[in-house]
Amino acid sequence: MTDPRSQHQPEQNSARSDGFDPGIPAFTPPSAGNFDPATAVPSWTAPGYPTTPAAPAPGGPGPGTGGPNGSYSPPGYTRPGANQWQAAPKPGLIPLRPLAFGTLMGAPFRVLTRNPRASLGSALLLQAPISILSMVIAGFGMVWFSDRIASASSADRDEIAIGSGAVLLLLLLIPILLSAFSVAFLQGVLVSEVSRATIGEKRRMGELWKAVWPRVGHLFLFSLLQIAVMIVAVAVIAGVVIAIIATNTDNWGWALLAGFLLGAAFFLLFAWLLIKTSLVPSVIVLERRGVGAAIQRSWRLTNGYFWKTLGIQFLVNAIVSAVSQIVVFPVSIAVSLLTTLFMPTGETDMYGAVISQAVPSLIVGVISLLIGSISVVIQSSVVALIYIDLRMRKEGLDIDLLRYVEAGATSSNLPDPFTIVRSESAASAGQYRSGGPAGPQSFATPGYPSAPGPHAPTGPSYPAPPSDAPNGSETGNQ
Repeated sequence: MTDPRSQHQPEQNSARSDGFDPGIPAFTPPSAGNFDPATAVPSWTAPGYPTTPAAPAPGGPGPGTGGPNGSYSPPGYTRPGANQWQAAPKPGLIPLRPLAFGTLMGAPFRVLTRNPRASLGSALLLQAPISILSMVIAGFGMVWFSDRIASASSADRDEIAIGSGAVLLLLLLIPILLSAFSVAFLQGVLVSEVSRATIGEKRRMGELWKAVWPRVGHLFLFSLLQIAVMIVAVAVIAGVVIAIIATNTDNWGWALLAGFLLGAAFFLLFAWLLIKTSLVPSVIVLERRGVGAAIQRSWRLTNGYFWKTLGIQFLVNAIVSAVSQIVVFPVSIAVSLLTTLFMPTGETDMYGAVISQAVPSLIVGVISLLIGSISVVIQSSVVALIYIDLRMRKEGLDIDLLRYVEAGATSSNLPDPFTIVRSESAASAGQYRSGGPAGPQSFATPGYPSAPGPHAPTGPSYPAPPSDAPNGSETGNQ
């Protein structure tokens, strides 16, 4: 007698070989005629990768005609879920997120084009008068020194030369101090311009100068401190060389070797200090701190990012210097050739001599002033951007900036976001950023996960991914 169970055995083995338990009907995919998109279950995808949009159902709305709750969705737009990534908002010069290398390299050049009157105009107005005054003082000092030496008798010439040389050094110190003051004030102006451009504001030149002027004393003091460090280094090197030569006049070789080694050591030390304290002008202007507190703050911000700060500043300075030489050198050659072309035999009278020397120098000087002003703007802007980037990475400054922009910026009662200082660590910044800039309704902010709260939108619930391993019942049945 035939066992009735044997009639179903082949079917059970076939079903088990396909991965299904016996007795469960096979799944039949819906056809195009009976497919209901409202009851369909979305397919599982790997976390972090959006699903490919399916074709619209027959008779359903096409792309761009509607969205959830009847709202309009333009073609190609994906309505964000709770954890769906979007590009960080960019209200002004840079996106409000920790900056990538390309952004740090390109944004300083956009400072010139975004607000040229305030940036390049300030550089020209501050540097042009100082350059002219410096040339006048230096020229007057050299002419006076030469006349004093020429009119002195042979017996008193040495004493007069020493005294006149001391007076000449004091005269040349005036242009150095004026240049240091103008550069310090210009750095503050450009820091203020970059900070305002980051949140989408466009200030006038007078507004920037007025905002920075109360901090100019601290900026100038920091510049004097840098000059003092360089003077001390030069004095130490010169003192060591003179002391070696004084012991024995035949030690010129050892003296030059000692001077070279000390010079290299001081150069590396000064470069290290320059990078570690490069953020001091930004701290003085934006956080309104004194010189000592600003140096400590810059030192902490650059901890862990020394080589990145050095590399970006070095690359930007190298690019600017190379472009400056490419522009200035051909112009100087062309001006010299034109002078020779128009005056092939030279000029013996005073008028011709002045024209042949003054006109080329004036042309090259104007071009050098323009190139120098552009260089200062770019170099100061990249330092300000590095400061903002490090604060975003260590303190979550981007969240404060985003909240300030969304709240209406100047029309709101929020404090200046650059004056808000938190713990300087990437962990604290990540913890602060994970909450997002919770607004009035705690909606998710583009570029960041949604803030926790009762109003935070939640994404759809997806089924768990299928497992390739057999479960316990299947193993037991087998």
